[in-house]
Amino acid sequence: MIAILMGGLVTRWGSGGVVCVLRDGLSDGLFMLWKQGLSVQLISSSVRHIDVWVTFPTSQVTKVIGFYSHPDPGQHRHSWELLQHLSYITTALWLCCGDFNEVLSVDEKSGNIPCSKSHIEDFKCAVLDCQLLSFNFVGHPFTWTNNRRNKHNLCLNVLNGCDNVISYNYTLIALISKIASPTRVTEYHPISLCNVLYKIISKPVANILKKALSYVISKFQSAFIPDRMILDNVLVAFETIHCLKRRGKAGRRKLVLKLDMAKAYHWVKWPFLDHMMRTMEFPARFVNFDYGLILP
Repeated sequence: MIAILMGGLVTRWGSGGVVCVLRDGLSDGLFMLWKQGLSVQLISSSVRHIDVWVTFPTSQVTKVIGFYSHPDPGQHRHSWELLQHLSYITTALWLCCGDFNEVLSVDEKSGNIPCSKSHIEDFKCAVLDCQLLSFNFVGHPFTWTNNRRNKHNLCLNVLNGCDNVISYNYTLIALISKIASPTRVTEYHPISLCNVLYKIISKPVANILKKALSYVISKFQSAFIPDRMILDNVLVAFETIHCLKRRGKAGRRKLVLKLDMAKAYHWVKWPFLDHMMRTMEFPARFVNFDYGLILP
């Protein structure tokens, strides 16, 4: 299965080849890919490293080590010992890259959990002992927060009116079967899978709208409104029918009309909702924003 997966990655990314270290249970596991035109020869490997010779089209040969330090800081000592051992067995120039799970200074980390100065010093000693030089990074320094920071800025731009919400209003439709062996479309329940940005943007809008629901929706509507229960209408219907049954002949002149509203929300036309919100004097910017959230 691993071989099939790695072969698929090589084909999809147009790589020249792959070296794979199988995982140990549900953890670890490494693989190294390289571009076409390079000749790669495996020297050694483990769950913490992949050591190879790389021959470039210019016939230049370089040693490259892909390294993954143990994620537990208490086990870093063993990782540094392995790194030092790999440096001792070569006299040529070599490149070491990967994830060391450690920093060389406190400025390289962002977060509430402070860095251990002793761990930083141990890592510095290993780097100096291996005669490694640190390259300057390109891009955002804190990779774990990079995507979250971008999403944060995108959401703020949309909420502040600097970007169009319609750009993020797209979903995937998944069909969930209602019965064991469905044969018709009506036997499936469609689920709309929204993207993360859309959910983040729509949440504060929904919270704002929630505060106004009790003022614009009739008191007879008991579902989906805070401090109201759908069972209230069930009790009212039960008492009404019970009362009609007790009135005798006079009750026969009464009429109970049952309407099936199960699919009511599936048939609401969006222009009607837009017109009703404007009639109820919701701010135009808020109405336009909401309309952009619900447009297919």
